[in-house]
Amino acid sequence: MAFEVNTMFVIEMIWIAIQIISYSLYLLIIVYICKKKDSQNVRHSYDASLRIHLSANFIINIIQFLSMIFYQKIPYWNGDNYWFLDNKIVYQLYPTIFFGPIVSSVLGNIIVIFNRFFGIMYPLIYKNKWNNNVCYIIIILQIIIPILLYPYTFISNVILLHDPSLNRNFFDIEDQFSRIASNITLFSVVILSTIISLILNLIIWVKYKKFFEAKVKVQDIVQKFSYFIYTIILNISLFIFTIQQFIRFESIFNNDQTQRNNLSLWIFYMLPFITSFQPYYLMLCSKSLRNDIFHLLGISFFVDRYFPRSFFNKSTTIVNRTMPNKKWIPSS
Repeated sequence: MAFEVNTMFVIEMIWIAIQIISYSLYLLIIVYICKKKDSQNVRHSYDASLRIHLSANFIINIIQFLSMIFYQKIPYWNGDNYWFLDNKIVYQLYPTIFFGPIVSSVLGNIIVIFNRFFGIMYPLIYKNKWNNNVCYIIIILQIIIPILLYPYTFISNVILLHDPSLNRNFFDIEDQFSRIASNITLFSVVILSTIISLILNLIIWVKYKKFFEAKVKVQDIVQKFSYFIYTIILNISLFIFTIQQFIRFESIFNNDQTQRNNLSLWIFYMLPFITSFQPYYLMLCSKSLRNDIFHLLGISFFVDRYFPRSFFNKSTTIVNRTMPNKKWIPSS
């Protein structure tokens, strides 16, 4: 048993380290693309609305990650010596702080997909209508909607349970109705987000079918399909997350607390995977961004030889590969 616990602890520490690296890279990219807009030597490839949403999603994802650590991992690591065992405020805030950022994080990914969808399908409307004020309204809704979805949890009693079979402590809502309702809410948001993402990408694929079927240079293939690579990974992750929530929902009806707790542990791995892929997707989209980040990180022993810098050169043009490039579309 000691070996199992120690092994799981090591796995969790490795996963947390990966998350910290990913979010650090995410922060570096955000600072980079926001600072880059002020450069007179480089034509910026990320519009203002995308920068704002990426920055907001970063903050929400960090809160979501920290809330999982605070409410799911620290009670397990500390056991009966949990630091906030008698703090009533921690218990009362659990539904809002734990479930709220999860829903906001899922919504944030869909907002970015909508942003790219309108940028690709309706560029004029996107440029004229999706301005900074619209971004701020969307972000406010992204924060308020999860709170409005869980009003019944404000009066629910939250308890700290011990599961002997897993040898872990879990925060949970004592009321059965609130348990079922919170699970249905999260399940509905996730499956709706999956459906929306699939529909939007299908529309893009149909309209730009020639673009995606056109033959391009080998180095352009990854950039050409980078948008769909991200959405495919997102949809697969959301689909797995949906199945997980469905099984978790079943365990509530069957009063199988152990299965429910076990499935709750997997949220710690699945949800951060969805959010932490964002910085790697951004680097995948833009060769310029990728090269410059390598240089900023000081990985120069092979970068200087194989990756020419763009951000630090004065005569450089950046191409946004997240948008369809007309030179890839064959003339009819």
